[in-house]
Amino acid sequence: MFRATRTLLFGGVAGKVLGVARELVTAGLFGTGPVAVAYRLAQAAFLIPLNGLLSDAFSAGFTPAYARSGMERSAAGRALFAGTHVAVLVSALVMAGLLVLLASQWVLLLAPGFDAATARTTTRMVVALAFAVPFYAVASLYASVGVAGGDAVLAAARAAWQNVGVLGGTLLAWWSGEPVYIAAGFVGAYVLLALRGLHDVRARGLPLWPRRGEWAEARDMLATVWRSVRVLLLVPVLVQIHLVVERRVASLVSTDAVAALDYARFLTDTAVLLVAMPFGLAGLGAMVSLSEARFRDVAAQSLRILLYVGAPLSLAVALHAEAIVRVIYARGAFDAESVATTTAILRWSAPGLWGALVGYAGAKFMAARGSNVRAMAAYAAAFGANVALNLLLYRRFGTVALGVAGAANGIVFGLLIVRCLGLFGRLKRDFLTLGALCAVYVGIAALVTSFSGASDWLPPFVFAAYWFSAVSFVPSCRQVMHETWVSFRSA
Repeated sequence: MFRATRTLLFGGVAGKVLGVARELVTAGLFGTGPVAVAYRLAQAAFLIPLNGLLSDAFSAGFTPAYARSGMERSAAGRALFAGTHVAVLVSALVMAGLLVLLASQWVLLLAPGFDAATARTTTRMVVALAFAVPFYAVASLYASVGVAGGDAVLAAARAAWQNVGVLGGTLLAWWSGEPVYIAAGFVGAYVLLALRGLHDVRARGLPLWPRRGEWAEARDMLATVWRSVRVLLLVPVLVQIHLVVERRVASLVSTDAVAALDYARFLTDTAVLLVAMPFGLAGLGAMVSLSEARFRDVAAQSLRILLYVGAPLSLAVALHAEAIVRVIYARGAFDAESVATTTAILRWSAPGLWGALVGYAGAKFMAARGSNVRAMAAYAAAFGANVALNLLLYRRFGTVALGVAGAANGIVFGLLIVRCLGLFGRLKRDFLTLGALCAVYVGIAALVTSFSGASDWLPPFVFAAYWFSAVSFVPSCRQVMHETWVSFRSA
């Protein structure tokens, strides 16, 4: 498992380096203005319906089932892939057609606060992105095939390819004055990624279409996947409700908030995709065959690592959100108002970052073991908290409500996933240790900021020194660091 985790981690680093470059260019050229707002909303309009097609429920069903079937080495594995490939491709083509036909109505539903010009630009981008749907769908399937077999190269490369495409499209849009080129860059990236994945699965000898006598077996294998994930099919519904409410609230608070929400979300999602995603996706394939005792040991070790990364990271982002936003985004068209809006969302969502890390990986571990009913309950509670707080707070607190709702989502999700895995007892001491360390650091940070002449470099220096000391002198921190080093080195 840790070998695939390492591959995904390195791929995530490369992807996020390119992602930072993309965000810097987008912020500098377009800030939180109409073009940036239009693309952010268009991308959400593209991804929200795909959560129903390519959601965690689908990947949690296919990847473990494919790993258990023997993959390309068995007739059952080949039949499962062929049947899934046909189902995904047909569904994606239908979804693409609906996006093209209903683009304007979909944009109006997501962003009732948009003016007519921004809505038209967004609609054109949604239509362009619709052409990426089939390529996005099959690329996701091809990446899942690799993860099931312990080959995470394609999955690790997705973020990098996407960021290169969008970065190129952003530069072309700025040079030409045609915003739709941003969406075209996204489409081009997934066309190339799907072709690369197609080459890989053909090299494995996998059929793209069931042969004449294989349809019955393919149907039976798909029925097995359906039975394992049907409970989780409510997750895509909840995700869509949550995302629709969030975008509607952002558009009603202010037009800038739509883009600012995604700028802030990019920073928090970076941690999830860079740190938690490698553990979660690697666990989908590796944890299927582990004994119960070994599964609990590996799950506890993985979540402990994520806790010791996530808690300090949550604290740093919450306390120093404005400095982070200024360093990363504040240039060109990203003005003081853009900084203030993005900072408000980022600062108030940061306390839930550790929970998002733990919840993402833990939910994947549960899917590998078929514990989908309890995972569904955790998803429902987390998304319910997010939707309720957005609707209750946005009129009074504005953009802050978006951050508070995001933090509640992460905290509720993380705590419930740990409880569902039955690991609270094993992680109780770690929660207490990290809570105490974070509380002490809050006091130290307050003293540092009280010095009127404090330099910009002092807070990050104090943060690094404090947590380095914790790793050096606190036994549990030192133990986690040692276990992490040994696990990845041996992989």
